[in-house]
Amino acid sequence: MDVWNALEHLTKIAAQPGGQDLNLAIPVYAPGSIGASPTVPVAAISAGIDWDHGRVFMHPEGQLSRLTPETQAALDRSMAKLRLEREHAALLAVLARVHDACADPSRPRQAVGEMLAAALRKFGEPADLDR
Repeated sequence: MDVWNALEHLTKIAAQPGGQDLNLAIPVYAPGSIGASPTVPVAAISAGIDWDHGRVFMHPEGQLSRLTPETQAALDRSMAKLRLEREHAALLAVLARVHDACADPSRPRQAVGEMLAAALRKFGEPADLDR
């Protein structure tokens, strides 16, 4: 939909009785909701600039999804687990390279030490382990 088409629709709506008192809102997906459609009010409308030239943005007052606190918490836990899994995989890849470097007799010990130092910079100092 372009701006002129939107203006045409808004003009028709505004011309109806009570149409000028309506508020702009964006409907959101909320399965199982009862009553009025769940919406987020439009806080502002602006024209895009630079890479967004040729677009008009409707800025909502809040999130466009209506998640229950339980669903949001589950989503946060899932994302945290995914981040940990990615970090774990990256750490295993570094450890495999260090292992290969240690097993290669032609590799100077200094290079192995540099690889370990780089791994520590990337993943942080190890936790204080009982040694």
